[in-house]
Amino acid sequence: MVQDASSTGSASPFEVLDQLYLTILASARRQSELIQILCAIVIFRLVPRTIDQLFGLAQGETRLILRGLHSVLNIPWDDEDEIVSHHASFFDFLNNHDRSGNFCVGILNNQISLARSLLQVYAGPFQCKNIHFLSRLIRFIGSLPPSDAVAELFPLIGSINPDYIFHPEEYQLEYDYFEDIVSWLKNNPSAPADVIQLWEDYTFMFSIDNMPWSAEGTSVKHNVPFSLELLHNHLV
Repeated sequence: MVQDASSTGSASPFEVLDQLYLTILASARRQSELIQILCAIVIFRLVPRTIDQLFGLAQGETRLILRGLHSVLNIPWDDEDEIVSHHASFFDFLNNHDRSGNFCVGILNNQISLARSLLQVYAGPFQCKNIHFLSRLIRFIGSLPPSDAVAELFPLIGSINPDYIFHPEEYQLEYDYFEDIVSWLKNNPSAPADVIQLWEDYTFMFSIDNMPWSAEGTSVKHNVPFSLELLHNHLV
């Protein structure tokens, strides 16, 4: 449900500005997609092409959804350029729940919805174009407060395609999310034991692959090429 543009509290020093922003946002179509895209822009600074890819939209559709927001957003013609706000006050507005209501990018429900949509991408078939974003997504999920509300994310976290997790470009450069996600899962009392165990197994496999060892007094780093077949054998 979208907040009514007339519901902003009169005590706010930004009342007139907030009413303007709410009116612009409330007049936009495809509200559920709009809110997720705004979250992706503010939280991740994603460019239109990446948003199209991660949300399963047709090329150029992000710009189409945002076309009613040209007065507050600079929406580039080039899909590789960042979407920015004309005024810093607009992103400040979106980050403040008291001002932006259901449009707030910091609302837990909006953040969970964003995480759910993006996790569904990584639970699907491997696509090389998406490999570089997973570690950022995992860190974002790890920032969500432990609560019953995040429980819907657990099956998707357990379903992330290992081809993404252990792709060489992601695996070698961005690896600390293994411990981050295990710690986050353990801090959620309702997290399924099998999902925790799965990510502990991933962490174990990574630790083996990056274990230093000494040969004839010389310390070297032993990198064993990761094998999905080996992982499968380990997990079963």
